[in-house]
Amino acid sequence: GEVRVAVHRWRDVSSAPAASAALPINNGPRATSFVAAAFPIAPLLADSGCERTDCYVAVSFTPTGRQTPLASSHLWLSPFRYAELPRTTVSIDSVSTLAPDRALVSVSATATAAFVVLESMDVLGAFDDGGFLLPAGETLS
Repeated sequence: GEVRVAVHRWRDVSSAPAASAALPINNGPRATSFVAAAFPIAPLLADSGCERTDCYVAVSFTPTGRQTPLASSHLWLSPFRYAELPRTTVSIDSVSTLAPDRALVSVSATATAAFVVLESMDVLGAFDDGGFLLPAGETLS
């Protein structure tokens, strides 16, 4: 498999990383957190031109033979209060009611949005992801 570590700028409007690197690995998804902690971020920051306050890291694990990541995570490089988060607008692109208590919602943002939380007056319950990071240029459902 492969662990990919990518540095992203908070303010970018594209989902393309500012810098990235891949590391072949045999241990499976449990190794993702180890690699995220042990992977040397400084060279990637230098390649990207980022300061710790204006970037975050995305880490993903893709097993051999699979096209999409099995596990992924976002890591802040600075305390939240120091992160240079841009103003962004989160949009609801579509809503599909699957059942009286289930809906599929697609959302996107003009720049990376931290701590996105969805609520509904019409659907009782909670969304699978209580809160999440919405990368710029991506639509999540």
